[in-house]
Amino acid sequence: MFDSFAGNTISEGMTTGGAFYDLPQSSVPFLTLGEFGAAKGAAGAVTSVGREINLIDGFYQAEGSAFKFSEYYYDKLWSTGRGAPFLQAEEILNTANKVSSDRMAGFYRYTNEFSEMVYNPASKEVWHLQPLGKKPYVQ
Repeated sequence: MFDSFAGNTISEGMTTGGAFYDLPQSSVPFLTLGEFGAAKGAAGAVTSVGREINLIDGFYQAEGSAFKFSEYYYDKLWSTGRGAPFLQAEEILNTANKVSSDRMAGFYRYTNEFSEMVYNPASKEVWHLQPLGKKPYVQ
């Protein structure tokens, strides 16, 4: 059923029967909620690299992750079909070919071929995460 997403081959050992997908970080694609087949990341959910996601002080955080999402934005991403935001943010950060200052102090815009993210590396907050070609984020 799952051969590839966005040109990335899925590693052997991936399970399609549950919410855990063991993908190498270098091949993490954008997945919609339906494609990912996982429930919305509530407390106790697990990312594909085995990190627990918890809601702490109004932010969803994954243990050992360089990212956190406000509860509002995390829920919005899932409800609009942009699930697995920790995986998406990791992929953008690892493959960004352009980094520029954002209008918000301390935030930077990271862009790769397919997507963009506005992220504050000091606070770890992701403010914006979206595939390119969608409604642009105004800077």
